[in-house]
Amino acid sequence: MFFIKCLIMNYSDWQIYKKGIISKRAPHIPLKVEVDELFKYFKSGCYVRWYSNFDKAESEKFYFVIKDGDFSMDTISSKTRNMVRRCISECVVQIVDYQQIARGGGFEVYLSECRRFDRKGFGGNVKSFENWERGIRNAAERGEEFWGVFYRDEVIAYGVAKSYDEIVDLVTWKCNYEKYKNFYPAYGLVYKMTEYYLQKNGVKYLNDGNRSFSEHSHVQDFLVNKFGYRKAFTELNVCFKWWLKLVIILIIPFEKCIKNKVVLSFIRMYKWSR
Repeated sequence: MFFIKCLIMNYSDWQIYKKGIISKRAPHIPLKVEVDELFKYFKSGCYVRWYSNFDKAESEKFYFVIKDGDFSMDTISSKTRNMVRRCISECVVQIVDYQQIARGGGFEVYLSECRRFDRKGFGGNVKSFENWERGIRNAAERGEEFWGVFYRDEVIAYGVAKSYDEIVDLVTWKCNYEKYKNFYPAYGLVYKMTEYYLQKNGVKYLNDGNRSFSEHSHVQDFLVNKFGYRKAFTELNVCFKWWLKLVIILIIPFEKCIKNKVVLSFIRMYKWSR
């Protein structure tokens, strides 16, 4: 029965994201892909992206960062354990209603992250409180779960997790490093989320997403080096509309001179899918 379902084209398995037609299913789920049909259905899409041979690809160009197998305090280094214990001894780390994040200072955590990425040259449009609050409310209505790290009733970090297809996506996690770096909020948050979903809920794996096309963050290195996450090498498949593919091919020789992050993302996407 499962095999039959895989042979059926299902538009609900796809979504438009940043001009791309992207698979919504977990990366280990095989899909039937009809590129021409997807372009007709999602008229604003400029490329189709999907994955195959999850955790079995021979090439190491592309991967997802996941955590599976055993996880406990004993599976992480003593230095990481100390940082986790510092956080959970000084702070409360737990699943909460999104309103507790909104009321408890989550927006300031978000702004702190925006300032941090802006200093790295990856700044974007900073949302107003109303737009930010609407975003987390919509995520909660979609069934995503919120985690908060609280110090004296103030939110100093928060995370969002999405459960589907027997896995959990770590959608996002943000920390106020400007004021609370010494409490190691990222360590406590990641540890508690990983422990809860992997050990207590028994999911297939936790997924922090694919290799970043913008390469703007060291979050995945942090997860691999500190908490035993690993790279699941996977085949990246991308089909560009003819004009976009032509533009990418023409600008590749000038890659070292290009500063635009979006353009560089397209070049990497093209290279990693070949």
